[in-house]
Amino acid sequence: REGNYVGGFSRENGWGGKGYGGVVGSMAMQGLPAYYYDEIRPNTTVELNGCRYNHMGANIFYQDVPNFIRKYKDLHGKCRRNVEGCEDCRKTDVELVKNMHFTNCRKPWNCAGKSSTAKGNIDPRTANYDHCMRVVRKWHEARSDLEEKIMNVTGGDEKVLEGRSGGYNKDVFMGHCTEDGQDGYLPIVASKEVMAKVAREIWDAWGN
Repeated sequence: REGNYVGGFSRENGWGGKGYGGVVGSMAMQGLPAYYYDEIRPNTTVELNGCRYNHMGANIFYQDVPNFIRKYKDLHGKCRRNVEGCEDCRKTDVELVKNMHFTNCRKPWNCAGKSSTAKGNIDPRTANYDHCMRVVRKWHEARSDLEEKIMNVTGGDEKVLEGRSGGYNKDVFMGHCTEDGQDGYLPIVASKEVMAKVAREIWDAWGN
């Protein structure tokens, strides 16, 4: 930080005092790239497909929450980006997604397996439940792969399998959840020393 961040949530706050700080996330990476490429390196960007990059599985059409105002009838059903023919991210093939942002589909460790407007559940107004289950499963597949690496490092110590003993929605959460909600999440069972060794091996493999 170089002193170019102005605390607060108005048009005179945020990065460079330019208003890039309207929400909490703007203090970090959600605000910094926008500020950098608008103010520091303008006209050097290419807009990416939000359904493929930073994928949230969100309803990008102006049909409901968030920030939906019914009187703006000329906007109803149109793309929030104000372009024609935008992709419906709730239907995007998960295999086409480059990286995921777990917001609308909830954090994988929230063990959110219900669709409703209740807090913590997958909101059907902004996300598709089945799509979210496919998205979240990808994370749990990655965790399962990490657990296999931990077993290899420990010579087959099956203690790590304690973190897979949950029975809630096992087809999606792969044993990492015992019940709906964050209280049902089972963390990885491994010592700091083992995790550090696994991290080094993964890093070395990338380097090769």
